Amino acid sequence: MYVRTRAFDKAIGPLKRVIEEQPGYSEAAWLLASAYEELDQLDAAVDVLRAAVQFNPRFFRGQVRVAELNEKRGRWKDAVDAYAAAEQMNARAAADLTPRRAAALINAGRAEEARDLLTALAAEPKADPAILYLYAVSQRQSEDLAGAEATARRLREAAPADPRGMYVLAQILEAKGDAEGAERSLRELLARDPKDATALNHLGYMFAERGARLDEAVDLVQRALEIEPGNPSFLDSLGWAYFRQGRLEQADRPLTDAAAKLPNSSVVQDHLGDLRYKQGRYAEAAEAWERSLAGDGEAIDRSTIERKLRDAKARR
Repeated sequence: MYVRTRAFDKAIGPLKRVIEEQPGYSEAAWLLASAYEELDQLDAAVDVLRAAVQFNPRFFRGQVRVAELNEKRGRWKDAVDAYAAAEQMNARAAADLTPRRAAALINAGRAEEARDLLTALAAEPKADPAILYLYAVSQRQSEDLAGAEATARRLREAAPADPRGMYVLAQILEAKGDAEGAERSLRELLARDPKDATALNHLGYMFAERGARLDEAVDLVQRALEIEPGNPSFLDSLGWAYFRQGRLEQADRPLTDAAAKLPNSSVVQDHLGDLRYKQGRYAEAAEAWERSLAGDGEAIDRSTIERKLRDAKARR
């Protein structure tokens, strides 16, 4: 009753007593984990469910929830392991869980493993669009750009109304140096839906990265943030566009907020390091670049960041 009436703090005590007396009662563990989650105590929620699964190895729903909570915490390696354990518990659920494990692998910076996991599923004549999307992403991040483009175009042909095909195609074309092709793909998305926040942000960020059409870049990302206020990826794009304009004061708040919300994003921490360096805050720049090197490793040049880190440390 406490959980149903959202009195989550009051639910914890009684549920803990039930579990102490009946450690095999999975429903009590589920309710207690839900209460902890609603109170934003995700570590406690995971601990409760892990203990319940250990006591009751058939508690499949609890194992899947452990994986989902690890995703919510940004602990992608733990999520990968939890999804793999869930697949072992219930082989019939693999069709649903394998793509989720692949997505966690991608987020963990293990794109090649994700690609290998998805290869057979993507080869099926009527592969699910979600599989094709993840496969294209994993191929792109594994630097198989030709294969990634072929998969993205196959996705577009199989599901022309699915925007993911155009998103990933734009990323691939950009990686191949075809900026005009990437822009066309994103413009096509925006022609279909002018309020597609992801497309707005991606196009704005692409301009910011190129250091071109920076006023339009700022406008595009601001429009994305009107649709999804507080989105940390969008905040990073806005701050980076301001930075590229030389507007360091305006760049500070969005880049600071984005870095706080995405501590494991190597590229976001790199952007914050560049800002702090320009501001003459060398110790903070070094800390940001250290976080960048320890992060997910996506979309960064490690040797460049290592060089910047040495420079910042010498200036502290």
